[in-house]
Amino acid sequence: GLVDLLLAPLMAGGTIICTPGFAAPDFYRLLTAARPTWFQGVPTVLGELVFHASRHAVSPRPNTLRFIRSVAAPLQPNVAPVAQVNTVTLPASGIPPQRTII
Repeated sequence: GLVDLLLAPLMAGGTIICTPGFAAPDFYRLLTAARPTWFQGVPTVLGELVFHASRHAVSPRPNTLRFIRSVAAPLQPNVAPVAQVNTVTLPASGIPPQRTII
């Protein structure tokens, strides 16, 4: 987590967006305001984002995301197709941490 989420992006000249916790509405607000190029989340969070978007008619597109990194567990089959529209989803579960560095 420390190397791939914090140090690698900073060393590449990137910016880190930190929030006090997770809230799906805040994610979509930050998606527009901060214009991130990638996002990492566990399948539960990715599922909540998909559920929130469908329940509240939120369209995350267009956006600046180039890829989503799914970690800790396999991505749920009902979430994968939605998360992968116009975005590459990189599964990182089951991979040793030193091999998932971006």
